[in-house]
Order: sequence, then structure tokens, then C-alpha cells
Amino acid sequence: DLPVTPHTPSGKLGTVTHNGVTGFLLTLSNPLIVFLFLALFARLDFVVPNHLWEQTLGYAAIFVGSLLWWACLTSALRTMKDRLSMETINFFNRLLGALVMVVSGIAFILTLMGKL
Repeated sequence: DLPVTPHTPSGKLGTVTHNGVTGFLLTLSNPLIVFLFLALFARLDFVVPNHLWEQTLGYAAIFVGSLLWWACLTSALRTMKDRLSMETINFFNRLLGALVMVVSGIAFILTLMGKL
């Protein structure tokens, strides 16, 4: 295992705008997320000619869903931050990473078989 060095907070909190912009830029800098959205848009046929309202609603739903997921996740972590050790956080990171890989692998195989 890699050595775990605890994070020492600076004591300063960013503004909502600063945190939102840095979170957005961090998400854009993650190529896995960009490829995931590209694959989802290609697979779910979001570009439908002459259906601007449905396309806009689809994009808005993805945006709102992502925003809600982020808000729920950060709220849950904020309330539990004092009760979680770095080992527990690393365990959940590995568990969720493995889950994403398994689900992606299953979806890939089903796509190749023409069943998805």
C-alpha cells in the first residue's frame, strides 16, 4: 500500500463561486468523464433532428442530476468527515472504482453482443 499522508487544511474556505469554478475545471480536466459523457450522448441518441425541446430537456436533466449527485455526495462527506479514516476512504475509493470497472465491462460486452 501507498503511504497515506494526512491532508492539513489551510483553515480558509473558498467562496461558492471559486469552489464551483474549480470543481467545474477539475471535472473538465478529467478525460474519463469527458469520454463517459461522449459515450452516453452517442449511445442514447441525444441529437434528434427537429426535437430541440427534448434535447434541451435531456441536457438539463444530465446537468441537474450531476449537480444533485455532487451536492448529496459533498453533504454526506461533510457530515461524516470526522468519522472516516483515510483507510476507510481508500477502501471505498477502491470499491467504487472496481464497481465502475465491472459495470463498464458488462456494458461493453453487452454492446458487442448487440444486447444493449
